[in-house]
Amino acid sequence: MLAPEIHGLFIASLIIFIGFIGSVLLNRHNIPDAIFLIVLGYILGPLTGIVDVNTLSSVAPILGALALIAIMFESSFGINLKELVVSAKSSLILATVGFTISSIVTYLFLYYVIGFYPENPLFSLMIGTIIGGGSGAIIASI
Repeated sequence: MLAPEIHGLFIASLIIFIGFIGSVLLNRHNIPDAIFLIVLGYILGPLTGIVDVNTLSSVAPILGALALIAIMFESSFGINLKELVVSAKSSLILATVGFTISSIVTYLFLYYVIGFYPENPLFSLMIGTIIGGGSGAIIASI
């Protein structure tokens, strides 16, 4: 039997390979691959139970950080510096408003709808700002 970390890396690499093949096929038809990856994750996880959450839990933080780095790095290649200087003000406003709205909506949902730590709303606010900060990577991948 393989060590849990090695087994988790094998499963993760298999998922990445399937995602890559799907991404290549979807890019030929100009379809965003984020929807495919979400559906693939649902099929492999909760729907069929092929991938157990405990299998990937040892490598998930590392792969998540690497994925975020790769998404932000790849999206930086599409930046035109001349256009960036011209649109810096509107880009800053858009990023700030997007972060603020994502953070507030997540906070309100966690605190008022789910009741996440009702004795201390700062926990919900903290999770909201974490989610709000990562929403740029999601938009960049689409």
